[in-house]
Amino acid sequence: AATGGVCAVTCRTGYALASGDAVQMPVTCDADGYYDDVSGAVCVGRPCAAPVAATVDYAPCDGLVSGAVCTPACQPGYAAAGGLVPFVLECGAAGGFDSPQPADAC
Repeated sequence: AATGGVCAVTCRTGYALASGDAVQMPVTCDADGYYDDVSGAVCVGRPCAAPVAATVDYAPCDGLVSGAVCTPACQPGYAAAGGLVPFVLECGAAGGFDSPQPADAC
């Protein structure tokens, strides 16, 4: 961009600006040929909230960000229903698990 030109820093799908302020961060080209303060242009994975089920231990899924996977297990005293467990969940780009298992997996 030419001096004074503005462009926007945009995070890739599944990521958001760490500041949480916006989807895009405008930056301006300074007279020295560099963009002004881009220190806030840090993209981080979108967090996923762990599903909740009384019979399934989703603790391994808590605090994951997009692209991460976890393997929940049955709570003590419960067994896998129909061979569904162990199963793997992936935190999706939108910040939710792509294919959550039913609450009655155990």
